Amino acid sequence: MQQTTIHHDSWSAHRMLRLTLFLFLFLVCTPAIGQYKVGDRARDFRLRNMGAGRTFVSLNTDRTAAGYVLVFSGLHCPWSKAYIERLIRIDRRYRPLGYPVLLINPNDPNQVKADSPDDMQRAAREQSFPFPYLFDELQDVARDYGAVRTPHVFILCKEKEGWMVRYSGAIDDNTEFPEQVTVHFVEDALESLLRGSFVRQETTPPVGCPIAWKKR
Repeated sequence: MQQTTIHHDSWSAHRMLRLTLFLFLFLVCTPAIGQYKVGDRARDFRLRNMGAGRTFVSLNTDRTAAGYVLVFSGLHCPWSKAYIERLIRIDRRYRPLGYPVLLINPNDPNQVKADSPDDMQRAAREQSFPFPYLFDELQDVARDYGAVRTPHVFILCKEKEGWMVRYSGAIDDNTEFPEQVTVHFVEDALESLLRGSFVRQETTPPVGCPIAWKKR
C-alpha cells in the first residue's frame, strides 16, 4: 500500500512539473498582443522600407491613400511566397483607387535567417515589388495589430476618426491553386469599401506560418 502511494505521488509530481514547464514556456514564448478588431482605430507607425531607398514609411506617407491593404508577410513561409503575385496584382488594381498594399515583415531574423533585412531588400528587387516592404524590427506593429501568421491582412480605411480597421484575415480561400479561388476576401472587402457599403465578411481566419517572435 505504501509503495502504491509513493508511485502515485511521484506520478503527480511529474505531471505538475510538466504543467509548470508548459506554463513557463507559454509565458516566455507568447508575445503580449493587443489585437485590433474590426472597427478599431489603428495608430500610425514608422517602419523602414527595405525596398527602394530604405526610407521610413508611415500610414501618412502617402497623402493620396484612402486606406491600405496592410499585409504581414515573411520570406521563408510557403504561404507568403504563394501570395506575392496576387498581392502585386491587388496593388496594381487598387492603388490607383486609393488602397495600396503595404507589406510588413514581422519575423525575427535571429529566429529565421531567411528574413534578414538584406534578404528583404534582395526579394523586393528581384521580384520587383511595386509596394514598400517594411521591417517591423521590434515587432511592436505586429503586436498592436494582433498578427499571428504570415500572411495576415488588415484593411485600413481613412475616416474622420483616423485609420479604421475594416477587414482582418486571409487573402482568399485557396492558397495553393489561384485559378481555383472561389472567394476573394480582400478584393470583395475593397469593392464594398469603394462602393461606400459595409464589408459583409469582416473577418476570416488567417492561413500561413506562425510569426517568428523574438525570444525574451
